[in-house]
Amino acid sequence: MAAKFRPQDFPVGPRPDWELDAKLGKLKSVMESGVLAASLQESRAALLGRLLPQFSDRMRGAAGDNPFSRPHSTNFLGKCILKFGPHIMHDVLIHQVIYTELSPYAVTVQPVLAPPKPHPRGDGAASLPSAPPTNPFPNTNQGLISSIISTAKEDLHLARCIRKAAAGKVAPEEAKYVTATINQLVAADPSVWQLPSRALASASKSSLPCDIIFSFKERPDDQWLLPRHPTFIEREPPSGAQLDLIQVSMSLSAPTAASIAVSSQPPRHVSRHTEVITLQLEQAAQTLYDSLIGWVGGPQQNMENRDTLRDMVCP
Repeated sequence: MAAKFRPQDFPVGPRPDWELDAKLGKLKSVMESGVLAASLQESRAALLGRLLPQFSDRMRGAAGDNPFSRPHSTNFLGKCILKFGPHIMHDVLIHQVIYTELSPYAVTVQPVLAPPKPHPRGDGAASLPSAPPTNPFPNTNQGLISSIISTAKEDLHLARCIRKAAAGKVAPEEAKYVTATINQLVAADPSVWQLPSRALASASKSSLPCDIIFSFKERPDDQWLLPRHPTFIEREPPSGAQLDLIQVSMSLSAPTAASIAVSSQPPRHVSRHTEVITLQLEQAAQTLYDSLIGWVGGPQQNMENRDTLRDMVCP
């Protein structure tokens, strides 16, 4: 019969022989002291700081060659579980940032929330408007509007946000929620967003390489950028309709924020003896995998990145 083992709580301290100090009083267990949680939090912050630049902070940078000063829109790619090292983060949101040059026909997927125009009042009661209420989504077509209305019938919070948008009283958090919902509808069925052919041609010619950003449920307003150095994307299983896991492998010694801002292409030569870390994305959609392959430059570039990372690990 196998022996039954009970978990043991070992007290910890800041210096050698700290437990010999009689003034400390009763010692705390590992669970009570919270040392493991604090260590994991410090490790996570250190890894994120070395691996992923913070996108929200760089948005405030000066204009010029910085790509984050250019017009852009975001496209929701999906939600997943992110694992790297000892860390497991649930409900991680992943978005694609699409940059476009200024153009008379440039359009974005994000809606413009505009308040209704005021109507002149008479001496007595307010006069009724001669036109229907202002559309809170002027940049959307009828197909997308129908999808939004259908979704709002089941999502009461979305319905309230839309009513506030129509009244010009929408809060920033409510506007973000409406935008995220619209991006999900477009990602699920691109046919609901039909752009004029002239606009599509102009956008395709002026669009710049996209970026991938992560946001975590603890601080959803902070977004972390996937840097543009050699990255290899692989999936498990390698093919088929079922997708169990996406692995994103990259070097841990990420380039500086300035080098990423100037160059939108991954460097061809990387120093050897650099640690390679792998991010595991579980419960991810096939569209996310396809978007990541497009982000690295296509299947051929993805294989070249794999060889580059192998040379870094095995010189």
